[in-house]
Amino acid sequence: MGEAAGGAGGAASGLSIASLGFAAAGSIAKGYGTQAADEFQADRATRAAELGRTQAALTDVTYRENLNTTLGNIDAIRAAVHIDPTSPTTVALRDYNTKISDRQRMAAVGSLREQASADEAGATYLREAGDYAVKMGYLDAAVKIAGGVGKGLGAA
Repeated sequence: MGEAAGGAGGAASGLSIASLGFAAAGSIAKGYGTQAADEFQADRATRAAELGRTQAALTDVTYRENLNTTLGNIDAIRAAVHIDPTSPTTVALRDYNTKISDRQRMAAVGSLREQASADEAGATYLREAGDYAVKMGYLDAAVKIAGGVGKGLGAA
């Protein structure tokens, strides 16, 4: 009868060890799952940052082209009525339009660049959070195993 009880105890002990192993593996798998999700989001944020930088460059070019068109129109209109291109009024009109265009261009481009920087920072954070999740998965697995072994040693 003692042998049967020992066999049952050994089986229970084996199940207990298997249970600890599955719990530990689950903790590790959870960490890797979190890391994969974070990496996916980080990749999306990185692509958004790249798109933002491209949009900023295109916006800069567009504003500069529009300014050149505006200045060309000012020059053409002033020349059509035979006004000296170096007159103070012509210079003032050109300067005013340049100032307005530059202000709008810098605001638009700056906003797009800031958003790109924020997206890049978000991607960095998500990658670090994913790495942290894996480390915490391993730590949780170690705690579960140590806790289970400690309980088993105390019972012995």
